[in-house]
Amino acid sequence: MRSLAVLYALADGRATAGSPAHPDWMESGRIYDLNGLRLFLLGRLYGQLRVDRALTTETCRIGPAGFERMAVEADARADSLAARDVSVARGQHLLWLGRRVWQDPSFSIPEALPEPVALGALAWLAGAGPDDADALALYAGIAAPAWAVARRTRLNPSEVGALVVDLCAAAPPASPAGTIPANSGPLAEAAARMQAHRQVSPFAS
Repeated sequence: MRSLAVLYALADGRATAGSPAHPDWMESGRIYDLNGLRLFLLGRLYGQLRVDRALTTETCRIGPAGFERMAVEADARADSLAARDVSVARGQHLLWLGRRVWQDPSFSIPEALPEPVALGALAWLAGAGPDDADALALYAGIAAPAWAVARRTRLNPSEVGALVVDLCAAAPPASPAGTIPANSGPLAEAAARMQAHRQVSPFAS
């Protein structure tokens, strides 16, 4: 249980607050209300987060022998070179934090991996199973951007917390073992279109 608690502490968005902002989170700068946040998080849940959950779970399932292969899979699914670089930078910071916790000489934690792969590597090192790794990735992918938005806006923290709980509870099942999905889906695209429609300056007449 201690190792699992450490993993959730590492997955907390505040742990990587000194790292570059995830490209998806940059889009959250256009969110002004709870419904906008809900649409944004739904887009993540059925879009990029499906990929991140699968990458984290597969990395934990395979172990060190699959770290580099999962990194290649993550890079291939990045929306852009900038998104890839940010993911690696954030993963590098996660791994640095992991080395502070686990200093096992029998296993060398890599210097850098894309963020979801790094999270899966740390889950494997902590002895977590694939289901725990999936839950970790789901929590990180919903809670971290939600609270980043909450800090920037005046949204009610209780309502944001309830939204995080509801989305985690209603999340779709993890992808089957050995499957890394594409980073888009009908609901993700619909949420993106609705959010784009809402992106009007609050100062516009």
